[in-house]
Amino acid sequence: MEIDAISQTYSPEIACVILCCRVFIKTAAVTDLEHFVAHGDIDWEEVYRVATLHRVRPIVYRVLNNTHLPESTLIRFRNYCHALSVFAFERQIESARIQQVLGQQEIPVRMYKGLDFTKVVYGGDISLREFTDMDMMIAPGQLSAMVNVMKAEGYVCSQVEYLRRFPTDFVTNKKDICFYKRSPLGRLFGFEFHYRPTNFMMDQSLGFDELLGKDSSPFTHEQYYRLMVLNHGASDYYPNLRSLVDIVMLSQDRVMDVPPKLRRYERLGQELTSQLLNCPAPAGPADRTLLKCATLITEWQLTATPRTNWERIYMHIRFSPSILHKLRSMARAVCYFALPNERDINNVQLPSFKLYYLAKIIRLLNISGRFKKVFSWS
Repeated sequence: MEIDAISQTYSPEIACVILCCRVFIKTAAVTDLEHFVAHGDIDWEEVYRVATLHRVRPIVYRVLNNTHLPESTLIRFRNYCHALSVFAFERQIESARIQQVLGQQEIPVRMYKGLDFTKVVYGGDISLREFTDMDMMIAPGQLSAMVNVMKAEGYVCSQVEYLRRFPTDFVTNKKDICFYKRSPLGRLFGFEFHYRPTNFMMDQSLGFDELLGKDSSPFTHEQYYRLMVLNHGASDYYPNLRSLVDIVMLSQDRVMDVPPKLRRYERLGQELTSQLLNCPAPAGPADRTLLKCATLITEWQLTATPRTNWERIYMHIRFSPSILHKLRSMARAVCYFALPNERDINNVQLPSFKLYYLAKIIRLLNISGRFKKVFSWS
């Protein structure tokens, strides 16, 4: 899509953010950006808001900082990116420490995504990509031992009771367990320990070994490409510009290959990067459902529409290639909504996991409080 068309149809601010991403991945020249800025009426507060929603503030700042914009225009970007650099460094130190502490207890974990991904894909600059939690891979059999160590380190987790009481159901229904703690400076450290890459709603059976291999060598662009097609594509349906920039940074000037189960999601990403980031159009025809979904996601991206869990579930159903697959996705959605979670288990003691299905229904219907006599919910 042409930048002028995006600016006129949507807004100059989303056009500016997209153009910054294009300059960053070298599908547009910095002179194009300078011309657009010089001749456009741009609200820079809105540019910051849009860049925040798309999680590309470091990229936008890096590109705009090389133009002739007044320093005052970029002050919010500069302040955020400075804070991100400091926090990224703190996270790097804390990740290494936690990995060492767990290793001393013979609990092997491996860092991936987040910091490691940024170092591999963004030239080692850990301040160039927005991320929040620190992600580690762990074997499901090590979860209970890891929980004890993390609690001793001062981390808290709302899922501990679920894992303790119903470990088999937890491993079946979840894909990770999360811990949080405030740093001495008040910053929130978050760790996600993943024992598989796919969530409950995904009609996928891929594991870490198929995506990242079994050895302990540093992850490559090819391995991370497979993982991000699954994470950004099959799980989240490319929710923001950051997800598309990730895909381009991984695949640019490289020939990639993904498992057959991920090829439609890879093609979806190629359609989106072609339309939004001016990348080469993918070769060969695509099915009608895929193209319609690409159009819908493009609209969401251009209007900077935040995506909730509802939209992701809707996309799981809509993107299904056949009626049979759609029915299966709808059935999984019903099961997902009925599935008890840690909130249900933390709020009431019941002897069987199956009883929590009833408890969840009661909680969801407890809008007016008329069911408080049955269960007491906090």
